[in-house]
Amino acid sequence: MFNPKKYSAQMKTAKKKVAIIMVCFNRWSLTRLSLLSIFKNTHLPHTLTVVDNGSWDGTPEKLKHLKRTGKIDKVILLPKNVGIGRGKNYGLKTWKDKANWYACIDNDIEVRSPYWLSYMCYATNIPKSELGKYDGLGVVGSNVQGFGKRREYKWFKVTQWKTVNGVILDNCPNPGGIYVFNASTFKKLGYFREWSLYGLEDSNYHARQKHHNLRSVYVRNADCREMKDVRFKMPGGGNYRDFKTNTHQRIVKKNRLLQTKKKFKLFKHFETSITQEQIKKYTYKGE
Repeated sequence: MFNPKKYSAQMKTAKKKVAIIMVCFNRWSLTRLSLLSIFKNTHLPHTLTVVDNGSWDGTPEKLKHLKRTGKIDKVILLPKNVGIGRGKNYGLKTWKDKANWYACIDNDIEVRSPYWLSYMCYATNIPKSELGKYDGLGVVGSNVQGFGKRREYKWFKVTQWKTVNGVILDNCPNPGGIYVFNASTFKKLGYFREWSLYGLEDSNYHARQKHHNLRSVYVRNADCREMKDVRFKMPGGGNYRDFKTNTHQRIVKKNRLLQTKKKFKLFKHFETSITQEQIKKYTYKGE
C-alpha cells in the first residue's frame, strides 16, 4: 500500500522536488486562502512560484511580503494580464529542467489533504504494467468538489477507473483547477497554448496527451476544493470573471471549431517565446 508520508521522506532523501505554479489576477481574498492551504498541507519537497497577471487590488504588495518572509520562493510580477496560459508558462520556463514534477494550481483552489501532492506525484509515475493500453499517466488532477464527492458533468460521468496500491484513480474528462505532470510529460507536451485570457489552456494540454498515448485521471485521495464564489466582486464593481471578454468568447467558439475539425492533432508540442531575460526582468528581487 502506498504510504504518502514515507514517500515524502524518500523524495526528500533523493533530492527530488515539485515546482508549484500559481497564476493570479486580483481576487486576493481567495489567493490568500489558497496559499495558506498550500503552506499547511504540502509536505513534499517543492518550490512555490506565483505569477501575478497585472493585479490592481493590492495583490502584488501582499505577494512581495510573502516573498520577503520566505513563504514564496519566486514572485513574477507581469505589467499586464497576458492570459493564464502564458502566465503558467512563465512559471514552467523558470523551473524547466530544475524540477521532477510541475504542479499548476488556480488561485481559488484549497488543498485539504495533508499529502495531496504526494498522491498526485506518485500517480504520474505508476508503471505502464498497471495501466493497460496506456504508456503512462500524463496530467493528473483532483476532482475539486472535495470530501470524496465527485463533480458531475452533463456530458461525462466521473467513475472509478482503478485502484493501484490504495491510490484511487477516477476517469477524468479534463483536469482543471489543480493538476500535476512529471518532467517526462512536460518534455513531450511542452508548454501551454497562449491563446486566451481565461481557460482553454488546460483542455488543450489534456487533448495533446493522446498523441503520446497518455491519459488523465482524478486522484480521489488528493482532496481539494474549488472556492469560487459568484458573489465575489472585483474592485470597481463586477464579477471576478468579467474579464472573460467578448474576445475570449470568440476564442472559445474558435476552440470548439478546432476540436470539431480535429485540428488539435497539430499541437503535439508547444514552445513558448518567453525568454530568461523576460523572467529576470519581471521577477521580484525582494528589495
